[in-house]
Amino acid sequence: MSIGIRVMFVDGDRIIRVPLRRFDRLFDRDLNEAMPEYAGQRVRCAMVYVELADRKPVEVVRIDYMVLPLDPEGRVDADLQSRKLMLAGGYVRLRDDRHRRTARRLWAVSGGEAVSR
Repeated sequence: MSIGIRVMFVDGDRIIRVPLRRFDRLFDRDLNEAMPEYAGQRVRCAMVYVELADRKPVEVVRIDYMVLPLDPEGRVDADLQSRKLMLAGGYVRLRDDRHRRTARRLWAVSGGEAVSR
């Protein structure tokens, strides 16, 4: 058995499967890859890890979610994505509640979604 990855974009009540190679090129900011149908949007994305038997999915092992910001040309918005990743990395290391509240406010200002707990 092996593990396969399925990438899905969630658009309202539609789920659109995106080939993994295309997603990788898009995420790696390949200038030859864009999704103009989602230009200027924040796309909800799910990465589904499935266990395969004879190249057929038999079980969902894990699902990761993200919001992918796309620029007006349909490419990953490099500036916003970099800020989000930097803030997310710093957020994991924060232990003090005061710092967590500050990180949440910064996340909201940078285009992310604030989480109140």
